[in-house]
Amino acid sequence: MEQKKESAPTKSGKKIWMLLILFLFLGGGGVVFRNPSWFGLSRNEMREIMQKARQTVRENIKKLSSLKQTKETSRSSSDRRQTSSSTEALSAATSPSASKKAFAASKKRSSSRTSEDIDTGSRASADMNAGNTNVVFIRGYRLHVLLATTRLKRQEGFSVYSQLGPNEGMLYIYPSERRLVFQIGGVKFPLSVAFLDAEGRIVKIADMPVGSEEKHATPPGQPAKYALEVHLGWFQSRGIRVGDVVQGLEKLSISKVEKEKMD
Repeated sequence: MEQKKESAPTKSGKKIWMLLILFLFLGGGGVVFRNPSWFGLSRNEMREIMQKARQTVRENIKKLSSLKQTKETSRSSSDRRQTSSSTEALSAATSPSASKKAFAASKKRSSSRTSEDIDTGSRASADMNAGNTNVVFIRGYRLHVLLATTRLKRQEGFSVYSQLGPNEGMLYIYPSERRLVFQIGGVKFPLSVAFLDAEGRIVKIADMPVGSEEKHATPPGQPAKYALEVHLGWFQSRGIRVGDVVQGLEKLSISKVEKEKMD
């Protein structure tokens, strides 16, 4: 293969390189500019060469400055992204919803519950911990309740459970107000029952010890739409009596299927 011959440097090119070398090593072009005849150049040629040299230096300085600015901008943007990510992570960790989740998790892990609330095979406590409950309030006291909305669930009641927590109960819901009759039946722990009208007002409270065959009904002329079962003495120990109102009934989470099966 034929090789391309390199052309020899021109005389003008040599002069330019020599001038640049002198310019750099002598600290400027003043001496060279005053004596252009040293290199066989006229003053106009020397002026043109010096202008080109200065222009080249300025362009290189601009390129270096632009490159430095680009690097600083990139570094600043990266720092802002890292700071933003850290801030978002901290905000998520300290947000109210995160605090509630952490509290719920710690509550499930807690082993400091009373002996009355320790589950030894209780389906009621399991359902409560699984979140299958609603919350109602009476005189400021919070109560977690399971819902009995269908005829089958109301007939079973707590008879299929072995234990109940201290602030847990079951709320029986009927399509409309009616006369209700309750009995302890085969439930393994003593209960108190409160009958409520459609507004949630308590019309009667009765105690049902284990093994009792006594039946408890709503007062004459005072039908009920709800019945609330809790541990025996729960109402009395908190000063809750007839006439008090159960709050939160309008916020109960009842599925569409349960509403359709309600009878």
